[in-house]
Parts: sequence; structure tokens; C-alpha cells
Amino acid sequence: MVATVFRLPKKYLKQRLTRPAKTCYNITQSKDDYLMRTDKLSVHVLIIGLVCFSLLHISTAGVYTYYGNGDGSGGGAIGNGSLTLSDSGSTVHATVALGGSSPSFFQNYLVLYIDSRPGGFTDTSRFYDNSSAFASTVSGYASFGSRATAKFAPNFGADYAIVLSRNAPTMRIYELAAGPTLPDPKSVTFTDNGSSWQFNFDLNDVGASGPYFKFQSTATSSLGTAYRYLESYETLTGTKGFDTVTFGNFNTFGVEAVPETTNAALAVFGGLVLTVGVGSRVRRYLFGKA
Repeated sequence: MVATVFRLPKKYLKQRLTRPAKTCYNITQSKDDYLMRTDKLSVHVLIIGLVCFSLLHISTAGVYTYYGNGDGSGGGAIGNGSLTLSDSGSTVHATVALGGSSPSFFQNYLVLYIDSRPGGFTDTSRFYDNSSAFASTVSGYASFGSRATAKFAPNFGADYAIVLSRNAPTMRIYELAAGPTLPDPKSVTFTDNGSSWQFNFDLNDVGASGPYFKFQSTATSSLGTAYRYLESYETLTGTKGFDTVTFGNFNTFGVEAVPETTNAALAVFGGLVLTVGVGSRVRRYLFGKA
């Protein structure tokens, strides 16, 4: 076997031998710089934690506008209009901008089904209250053989319903219940501006514990017979009248509450911030002893 010997060029060896060695510093010579860097790290971690915490605990929802689905089966006031929601703490402010060719003559009922808590109803087939035009509109039930069933979108369970009508100008808020009688509603007047309606309601009135809920909407006949149109702020398919319609989606208002797992994560993060701060103080103490 022949061994091959590789030799480095003399020029390279000369460069390696004459290159100055890196300076090694004793940590005690730069303890002030080290402590300053660790203090800055603690401050940065704390600032990031506070920003994340504030973003996850928003007390107001903001302003949201929802547009109609373009349907004109009931005149187009809802299907070609819009709904704007905002809040000021515990109160929600709403404006219904009526579309269509004659918004000031719109006489139909507008229903907002609210999902504000776990559970709820997946359709209107279990409501039989026809004691008033408002109740019949919510129930989708006028009499035997005259039912307009609405099937809600997946992951939506209706808990409350808000009904508006220019016929009375009043708004009624119902807590939903199966059977022939809905609980007594809360009645609230609203402002009719001709081409728009304005109304307010408290989050507690619809069972919401914070500025967040889901909703779906529909329009029914001005006669209060529950005859349903396909106008909505969501996608709605089916046949108008006393038939079945199906929602394809739901809308959301506000920001969903921070789940318990996130609160736990924030607690862990706070512990990390505290640990970094305490560690910095310990290092400062030890260096002071050095």
C-alpha cells in the first residue's frame, strides 16, 4: 500500500501562524453589559406578554356590516339591504338599511335568530306559538298545514329571536322554547327613518355573557302568517311560502371569549415572565458579590 501525504501550501501555513488569536474575555470584565442584556430581555418578554393579554381581552366588539343575499322575493328590502352592528360595552346598536325599490313601504317582518350559548335549536319545527303575529313569525307556524320551517346552518343552535315590524313599530325579543307557548317577550320600540331602522338591545337580553354571538336572519309576510321569503343576510335555499328553507351559513358579531385553555397558557406565560425577572435579579446579586 502506498501512503499519500498531502502538504498544505506554505503561504496558507504562514497566514495561519501569523493571524492574531481571538481575545477571550473574563465574564467578570463585562458583567455590566451582561446584566444590561438580561434586563432588556426581561423587559421585552414582559411587553410581549402584556400585548398578547390585551389583545385577547377586548371589551368591545367593534363595528360589523352584513349585506343581504341579493334575493328579492319579498321586495328586496332585506336581500338588497344591509345590517350594521356595533356595541358600547353591554349594549348592541343596530341599523337596518333597507334596500329594494320602495324601502319606505317595506311592511314585512325581520327575524334575527341568535345563538349565544351552547345547545339551542337546530330548526324551527318544534315551535307552535301562533298567539300573535310576532310569535307566529318566530315559530314559522300559522296553523295546522301552514308551517314555514327554517333549518339552521351546521354549528348553529338558536337560543333567542329578535323580531321587528314596521306595522307596530316595535321590536320583541323572545327566548326560544319548544311547544305551543313561547316565554313572554321583551318589547322595545325602535326608530323608523323610512329607508332604515335603528334599534338597541342589551347583550343580557339575548343571553350573551360578552360581546359575541352568532345569528341568522329571515323575512316573513307583513300579514304575520309566517309565510317566509328567501331574503336574508346569509345564504338561504329552498322554496318561499309555507315550505322549508335551509341556511348555508351564519354570521358572527364580535370576538369569541378567550377559552380556559388560553387563560391557562397566559398564566404559564406570566410565570415565565416572573421567572426571567427573578433570574435577572439573582444574577445581579451574584455578580455584585463577585
